[in-house]
Amino acid sequence: MRTCTSDGNQRVGPRGFTLIELLIAIVVVALLLGILLPALSGARRNGDVTKCLANLRSIHQASMVYAGANGETWPNAFAKGGKLPIWLIGSTQYEPQDPYPQLWLWVAVLKDAGLCDARAEFEAFSCPAVLREVREDMGANPQMGPLKSYCYSPAFFTDPKLWDPALTDRSTRCNEFWGRVRVSSVAFPAGKVAFFEFADRHGGGEVIGSVGAPPTHQSNVAFADGHVARVRPNDAVPALEFDWNHFFGPTTPAALPFACSPGGCTGRDY
Repeated sequence: MRTCTSDGNQRVGPRGFTLIELLIAIVVVALLLGILLPALSGARRNGDVTKCLANLRSIHQASMVYAGANGETWPNAFAKGGKLPIWLIGSTQYEPQDPYPQLWLWVAVLKDAGLCDARAEFEAFSCPAVLREVREDMGANPQMGPLKSYCYSPAFFTDPKLWDPALTDRSTRCNEFWGRVRVSSVAFPAGKVAFFEFADRHGGGEVIGSVGAPPTHQSNVAFADGHVARVRPNDAVPALEFDWNHFFGPTTPAALPFACSPGGCTGRDY
């Protein structure tokens, strides 16, 4: 921009951006965001996976503390011969008539054993991706985070006879087969999944084993020997069918990986 001085001479002042220059700058910023945002998203996802696996390891460690105080058996709401009251939303009590809700409500057993009580402890047993969704709800029910994050394989609170492939009526006779499972009864601890994510929380969100889930979908799991990993459910030993609708409704696949594996605690998943 040119201006006139008092002696009549012209002086060149600062020039503003032209429209073309502004458009170029906008395009460059948009391109940079397009490059950086996926990288940042991937970094957060990788961080979530690492934290999630660490939390699964903590759950396994708590389970081993429970075992040490309960005859070397895995957590079981029916271990004391009664029904463990489970605290639900609104401070109501639910007394399970069978052991199978422990698939979801396993954290109540650890709470009853004094292994988690404060909200921070419940958060430490939750998947970080789930925790972002339910943190507000945990004010009314601290167990919301854990029960929406991970499942507990029934192989660890049922008789392995229930998971005999030759048993065709397991869904109607399941209450005949619940029982305490000793740590030493797990035949292949390095290949047997104890706790697992119900859905691919760090990928496409698909429920594991569901129709339409891609072959590459994954789940974070904790094995019975304490090691944790991110695995492909489709690579596991095929699950047997079980009528989960009676307990959880139609959203749970009949052949739920890790929950219905042949042989129960005497079998393996990988």
